[in-house]
Amino acid sequence: MTALKQSRFPVEVFPKAIQEIIIATKETLGFPVDFIGASILYAASVAIGNTCKVEIKGGFQEGAVLYLAIVARPGTNKTHP
Repeated sequence: MTALKQSRFPVEVFPKAIQEIIIATKETLGFPVDFIGASILYAASVAIGNTCKVEIKGGFQEGAVLYLAIVARPGTNKTHP
């Protein structure tokens, strides 16, 4: 079974290069795909910061900043992702 089928995290929505990074970290370092995928989304949001905003309705703008907390039992490879 591939790493994509073992997780319900939608790795397939990422560009192919990012999918390869997620799968490689799963296979070589044992990181859960949802931990590394979420961490990549967080890193991208920090890189974008407040440079881009979307206006959902008149006068209300929202930035790309995400807040992330990886919660799991001890020893589940949370720290590195």
